[in-house]
Amino acid sequence: NNVGLNEVPQGLFAPLINLQMLELRNNFVVSLPDDVFNSQGNLYTLFMDNCGLSTLNPSWFAPLRSLEVLNLYYNSFTVIAENTFENLSNLIILDVSYSLGGTPTIHSNAFRALTNLYQINLSNMQLQGIDAAWFATTRNLFHIYLNFNRIEVIPNGAFANVTALRSLNMWQNQLK
Repeated sequence: NNVGLNEVPQGLFAPLINLQMLELRNNFVVSLPDDVFNSQGNLYTLFMDNCGLSTLNPSWFAPLRSLEVLNLYYNSFTVIAENTFENLSNLIILDVSYSLGGTPTIHSNAFRALTNLYQINLSNMQLQGIDAAWFATTRNLFHIYLNFNRIEVIPNGAFANVTALRSLNMWQNQLK
């Protein structure tokens, strides 16, 4: 956490098989080795906020089947691909706010595997719209944050499957 780390050497975390929380935040780690978390099957919390990440590699998250909290806010990736969070079915909190620069792209099935998600933060990402498929399988979502985007229209049924929703924050958008 804020130690001036600018790269993560191959195998750095390999011996830490019982690691449950890892904070890499506030470092300038633009990219990580593909197998960076291969031995961290017990990891529950991962903070990689404000690291300058320009991409999200699905192979980083694939072994993290126990992960419950993932903070990726304040990075500079522009794409969240279909399979980025594919193996994170135990994820409860996802924060990618303040991350998508340029022309942001979130695949329609990017959050499909996150069936236990309780909270998602997509604030300040320059989003111009919402894809109704984003929340199709996230029935347990209690909190959705979509503040400070450029959202103009919400498609009919966008939140139809989010039956547990208690809080929807959409202030500072351009709703018509």
